[in-house]
Amino acid sequence: MTVSTKDSIVSFKLPPDFDFKTQSIALPDTKKPGQTGIVTNLVDFFQIAYDRHPTRQCLGFRKLISSNPLTFAPEYTWLSYIDVDLRRRNVGSALEYLWEHGRAGGGELPTIGVWSQNRPEYQIIDLACQAYAKVTVALYDTLGVGSVEYICNHAEISVVFVAANHLPAVLSKASQLKHLKVVVCMDELPPKAVELSLSWASTTGLEFFTLAELETLGKKHLKDPIKPSSPDQICTICYTSGTTGNPKGVLLAHGHLAVSCIAGLGDLTFTIPGRMLSYLPVAHIYGRGLELAMIYHGVSIGFFTGDPLRLLEDAQVLQPTFFPAVPRILNKIYQAANSAGNVPGLKGDLFRRAVATKHANFRSTGQLTHPIWDRLVFKKIQAVVGGKVEYITCGSAPISSDCLNFIKIALACNVFEGGYGLTETTSIATRTITGDNTSTGTTGPPHSLCEIKLVDVPSMGYTSDDKPFPRGELCSRGVCNTKAYYRDPEATAKLIDTDGWLHTGDIAEIDSCGRFKIIDRMKNIIKLSQGEFVALEKIQNVYSAVPLVSQIYVHGSSLQDYLVAVVVPDPQYLVRLASTIFDKTVNPEDIVALAEISREEKVKATILGELTRYAKTSGLKGFEMVKNLILTMEPFTVENGTLTPTLKVKRRETYEKYKRELDALYHETKNSSLDSSNSTDSARRAGDARTTPAPSTSTLALFLPSTIYSMSNLTINNENGPHVVIIGAGVGGLATAIALKKRLNFENFTIIEKASSIGGTWRDNDYPGCTCDIPVHWYSLSTEINPDWPEQFASQRDILQYWKRLSEKYNLEQYTRFNTRVIESTWDEKKQLWLVNTEKKTENGLVERTILEANVIVSAVGLFVLPFYAGIEGRERFKGVQMHSSRWDHSVSLSGKKVGVIGIGCSAAQIVPEISKDPSVQVINICRTPTWFSPRGQSSYSAVLRWIFRNIPGAARFYRNFVAVTISFTEKLVIQVTLLYMRFTAPKKYHKELTPNYPMGCKRVVLDPGYYASLHRPNVQLTFGGVKEVLEDGVITGKGEKFELDIIVYGTGFQLLDPALNFYGREGNDLMGYFKSKGGPEAYISTTYPGFPNLFTLLGPNMATGHTSVLYSEETQINYIFQLIKPILEGTVKSYEIKAEVADHYNVDLQKRISQTTWTECHNHYQAGENGKNTVTFPGSAFRLWRLLRKADYYNYICVVGDDDGVVEIWAGTHLGGEENGSSAGQLNG
Repeated sequence: MTVSTKDSIVSFKLPPDFDFKTQSIALPDTKKPGQTGIVTNLVDFFQIAYDRHPTRQCLGFRKLISSNPLTFAPEYTWLSYIDVDLRRRNVGSALEYLWEHGRAGGGELPTIGVWSQNRPEYQIIDLACQAYAKVTVALYDTLGVGSVEYICNHAEISVVFVAANHLPAVLSKASQLKHLKVVVCMDELPPKAVELSLSWASTTGLEFFTLAELETLGKKHLKDPIKPSSPDQICTICYTSGTTGNPKGVLLAHGHLAVSCIAGLGDLTFTIPGRMLSYLPVAHIYGRGLELAMIYHGVSIGFFTGDPLRLLEDAQVLQPTFFPAVPRILNKIYQAANSAGNVPGLKGDLFRRAVATKHANFRSTGQLTHPIWDRLVFKKIQAVVGGKVEYITCGSAPISSDCLNFIKIALACNVFEGGYGLTETTSIATRTITGDNTSTGTTGPPHSLCEIKLVDVPSMGYTSDDKPFPRGELCSRGVCNTKAYYRDPEATAKLIDTDGWLHTGDIAEIDSCGRFKIIDRMKNIIKLSQGEFVALEKIQNVYSAVPLVSQIYVHGSSLQDYLVAVVVPDPQYLVRLASTIFDKTVNPEDIVALAEISREEKVKATILGELTRYAKTSGLKGFEMVKNLILTMEPFTVENGTLTPTLKVKRRETYEKYKRELDALYHETKNSSLDSSNSTDSARRAGDARTTPAPSTSTLALFLPSTIYSMSNLTINNENGPHVVIIGAGVGGLATAIALKKRLNFENFTIIEKASSIGGTWRDNDYPGCTCDIPVHWYSLSTEINPDWPEQFASQRDILQYWKRLSEKYNLEQYTRFNTRVIESTWDEKKQLWLVNTEKKTENGLVERTILEANVIVSAVGLFVLPFYAGIEGRERFKGVQMHSSRWDHSVSLSGKKVGVIGIGCSAAQIVPEISKDPSVQVINICRTPTWFSPRGQSSYSAVLRWIFRNIPGAARFYRNFVAVTISFTEKLVIQVTLLYMRFTAPKKYHKELTPNYPMGCKRVVLDPGYYASLHRPNVQLTFGGVKEVLEDGVITGKGEKFELDIIVYGTGFQLLDPALNFYGREGNDLMGYFKSKGGPEAYISTTYPGFPNLFTLLGPNMATGHTSVLYSEETQINYIFQLIKPILEGTVKSYEIKAEVADHYNVDLQKRISQTTWTECHNHYQAGENGKNTVTFPGSAFRLWRLLRKADYYNYICVVGDDDGVVEIWAGTHLGGEENGSSAGQLNG
């Protein structure tokens, strides 16, 4: 082998007569029984000195031009090798200074954590640590906080570099990070954010720097780099993904990385200046090794913008010559190219001819380019990745030969199928050789500094004497292999045997050319019920190579005789399938439409057929083939817990996520064998489970011949496991659904909504001037913070749009039955579930009745549902227009009309100033008694402030919490300024009548939206005394005044209890009857009721806390409810029911506290019970409410456990879920 180092080329060259048919040999006298001989490479690689190019571009990025809309510069900004060298010296010197002065360090190794996605600063920090004898520890950008905490403590990290978006997570976890001393933010921060971070860090005993500040420190104390004492000096700890238990730390030395880079990419010929696109996680050994190799070759590295959707845009701007890839990206290019080119007519003929010609040339000569077809056909495909790619590597997962060969000839470049390696082998053990045009499907021979042998695995039928090729577990030995897991001798002993062989757990075979091919995996082997062993990962890898498969999980059980799978199909494939089968055009980005297509039985059958055909051609045996499957458009992700940070499928977690549906597939097939006529229906029920947990009206056809029922009942059973029914698609119901999906990863729920759309209160109340009277940052979900609220007190329209966006984000409409109301719900004691009787009127006037089985009901109908008209008589006489504030008729023009607005509460106070802006509208505001108003002070959020909320991590959340805290403090101040405010703002003639004769707080205080100021308008008149009766042409007040009116608007509030919600609990107990027996509605902590198991209410009796955000109260309740329903949904508990004595004790204490408040000093709508019982408000602060609901006390509940046959035991005061809570959480003084 020769080495060339010219000005324009840096390369390793194979001899011209190199024999590709003999790529590795067995060393003499190394054959042992049960093993192959040790395998090594014929071609020795020479380590060459890296010839530095000081002024060459080194690290590049695209500058952010605008955040709204998100726009990046059309070119890359570059740091030269000189720039990078200066910065790495500054960073390294600063770290050395901190160590010397005891401000960092203290662990066994000088470890430094880095938590960020790929970016120039990451590489600079890594280079600095290499040069100054520090040990980097990558905290994967996709790791959860729990894994980060474990790694930081296990590696004894004292300094951590973090991107700004991770800064709050690190600072909030500081007390748990035992060795952490210094936090460095890699981003530039505004002065306020720096000040806040410094303050936050100091409270936890940490030092805080920005990267720029740290570099300045290093510049003041500059030191020369420290050369490693030997190649064995540890340079990094690379933690594995932690698919089983905690992550393991792989110790890698300078020599490991240096040798693996040369061995892996030493024979590439780069056109200078070469460019690489960096997007594969540099925290992972594969991505890290590639970038280090590029630096050694003097190649420029351009970093992607961070958005995977812009990856191809980044490639087109950068025009890389080296493109590292994963199968999913190449499959997308393959699918898109074939979809566009393989069409009827001349265009399709040219495309097919071009593909065939280039394939033939490549197979016979290895030639990748063609002077005609590249320009005529493939130029546009090549432009997708920049048009200048010379090399592609592909790793992390299998890829089909068809796809790989197409990519080679279409992009006219060398494509390496990634070779084979693990983190423990520094990412390389084998690698295909440049110029080998028959290597597709193999991982190539061993690299030059590695020995490989295969060891028999008799239990799986693999031996070194197998014909035609030896097979066995691949074991590696060489200078690239780690010597140990950090501080884990037990795991190390399992990994490396006494002879130094590293056991990979992968099954390989050696082909006739001496190349290796991974064919199986020792782990995840199960025995099917008929006695056959199957290796699930091997089968999964086979199917993963099918282009139509975006992701797949293959599942088997020792109790079953065949395999099933969960498949995430490729969107482009589904688009073509929709066109072929249904003659339907679908946008590949329309996930809702694709999900609908994936539910079609024809689609499922077609995909299963394609998988079966591929399995047969790949040599899978019959019992290794998938016989049934689930289609879902929800991808496996790190966020939903189904992927590791290195994008491997987590088998146990994925099975738990799809357990009900996978189990149903087996049940479905058994049923079909008994009654083949029902096979299609049962297949659909099982197949639809992920995408349609709540069967819609059209789905009912799967159960009975007709979808329309005239007063007939249809019971839908819980075939898919535990089922939750949420009543109401207002903010409470939507918040519950979002939390089910995000926190519990649970999707088998149904939302019942009587209207035709979501939104609840904010859908119904769209009267003029409708705004939130709580600062909107506090009136939104803590898990879905919106940085773009335009005003402090948001309008109805903005709030409704916020919830619509969340509904779309989480696809909540597909779980919702619109235009449906709950007639009654009855508890089935034997089955331990609720029977929810619903009714829906169809367009043709018929009625659909459906009975849903529900393990849990969450009633989220809220407080503001049914209009209240204050008992005003004669409303039926009025011949003009009447409307309640929550039922506003926008078809009615107010211009030139006399409008009577009845009431002076929150709604009326917003309506009057808004409609009176039109001077032609005569407004008469008729009130019964005055109310307390306080100044509101509406303000808009500037573009700068919204930018800060959107881009500065933690800023919007900090502001939200600040608003929450200040509300409680300002309430006390408001009492003192309210009267003064009224006297300065309202007309003097109304001062006496506007002054309430009861203490402030006895009724809800109104934040003035401009009501007082509007009373100065000549077209506004205010009168008190209330409405005595309504006449045909107007009203008569309690003072005897008569006002002729054209329109009457009732701003008189709402009924606080919806009598239509009929619940019948244990022993037929009626919830309304329970309320009556207690002298009015009451519940245990406003959430649950004795005698009504598994029934939970949001904003139940005595939940209102004054001017606290309703969303805060509901989220607090949801947290409490989830502690109780989680064991139910997991199947460990049948039901929880609050003990009667606990509920009674709580409510006696609650009413006692209410009696000592101002709420008893006037007549108000809070007193909805008998004898003036307050059933609405909570006698305490929001913090006190949070303390009550923060932790469920299971000892206050009756717990029922059992099996599928019914109740087994009833345990009173038994803790079967969550953590024990010794305190009495249900007591107000707790």
